[in-house]
Amino acid sequence: MKKFLLPATFILIIVLAFFLRFYHLTLDPPHLYWDEASIAYNAYSINQTEKDEWGAAAPVLFKAFGEYKFPAYIYLTAASQRLFGLTDFAVRFPSAIAGVLIVVVVFFLTKELFGNLITALLSSFFVAVSPWALQFSRAGFEANLAVLLIVSGIYFFLRKAYLISLMLIAAALYTYQAAFVSVPLVLLLLIISFSHTKRLILPLIVFAVVLLPLANAYLFSGGRARAASENFLNMAGNPVTNLTNNYVANFSLDYLFFHGDQDGRHSVKKIGELYLWQLPLILAGCYVLLRRPSKAGALVFGLILAGSLPPALTTVSPHALRGLLAMVGWQLLSASGAVWLLAKTPKFWRLLAIAVIGYALIIYLNLYWVNYPAAYAADWQDGQRQTVEYLKRVEGNYSEILVSQDLNPIYIFLYWPVDPRVVQDSGHNEQTFLKFHYVDLGGGFDPVKQYAGRKVLVVTPGWYNNESWTILRAIKSASGDYVFRIYEF
Repeated sequence: MKKFLLPATFILIIVLAFFLRFYHLTLDPPHLYWDEASIAYNAYSINQTEKDEWGAAAPVLFKAFGEYKFPAYIYLTAASQRLFGLTDFAVRFPSAIAGVLIVVVVFFLTKELFGNLITALLSSFFVAVSPWALQFSRAGFEANLAVLLIVSGIYFFLRKAYLISLMLIAAALYTYQAAFVSVPLVLLLLIISFSHTKRLILPLIVFAVVLLPLANAYLFSGGRARAASENFLNMAGNPVTNLTNNYVANFSLDYLFFHGDQDGRHSVKKIGELYLWQLPLILAGCYVLLRRPSKAGALVFGLILAGSLPPALTTVSPHALRGLLAMVGWQLLSASGAVWLLAKTPKFWRLLAIAVIGYALIIYLNLYWVNYPAAYAADWQDGQRQTVEYLKRVEGNYSEILVSQDLNPIYIFLYWPVDPRVVQDSGHNEQTFLKFHYVDLGGGFDPVKQYAGRKVLVVTPGWYNNESWTILRAIKSASGDYVFRIYEF
């Protein structure tokens, strides 16, 4: 019976992970935020023209909103769109499936590290239900894919499949900028603790060659723009003090166990990045792994320490997205402590622990699926898609559409959708190929005089209300707040 129980438990954990990541995937979060929309449209452009929205052929870095996005997630979304079409699901699918695969890989990584099936099952279960992991598996976050690639690379490194390992880690570096900070530290730890140096020489050479295009683009084509603008050196005060405070902030009890990241896209804000019930498991895990130092323990702590460094180097810290790799280390540490406690705990306390974990999961899911979509709709730019879809239905009746700056052009490109060739040929000037004209609704704006004799639509932000104009539609977000008002002349 026991022979079949463990595999069945593992399958159930995967099914649970799949459900938690795919249920209502396009409804919660309620809308694509602008980075997801940019990824989706660039992927569409690649599929249609083999160029990005700016006309660059097969770019290594994608220009978007004054910065540059790394390419792996965009190309993967292009493949996803070939399966699912130009849909919101297509841009979130790669991250969601990566979230499920992280659960699978963590199981095998833990088994390889500790040689214990129970520890492996618990670590994969903890990742499956982790608020930290779930938050970034349910939207188009490149970091989630990067974590999958890094953790997979670590697993194959432990299996001494060095070339496969380093190709996966190289792919992670093509995925998300924070990996440039954490990956060298993790890789150094792996080489020191787990490698046969002579067998690594050729894989390392291939690894360096594969990274040359990215290094060239990153160093000389503007790839560092965002990193430079958000560098902790831009903060007032002593740089060493700033770095230290930023780093320590990623280990605060408030961040980890009570309120989490306070960015509305990064957490529900009502609970920590980790469950409170994990605190005694983590303390026990520290006791177990520090009592008898080992290579496995060094890797667990290394993931936490290296994974917490990227947010420390920026002006915003703690930062759950940039520190996502640390999540894996915390779950491994929790599982190590849980196994030790299980061996010393009577059956009653085990049953109580199961009840507590179940209750905490229900509380979190209620926060995420019931409260979160409405409470943080604005953080996800909810209302942009609905506005564009309405304008698309009625635009044939009007000669001009006047739009406030609040309606981001990327949503027009994506949901119209606009042929990427037209965007490229126009120099990315949407006013040359659409009826849309972006206008300032401040003093002096009088469409009645300026567009006399023409049938015109005006799209204003939700706070703008003019009772003398004819209102056609008021667009609300999931929160019930007005996002846009659409008037006719």
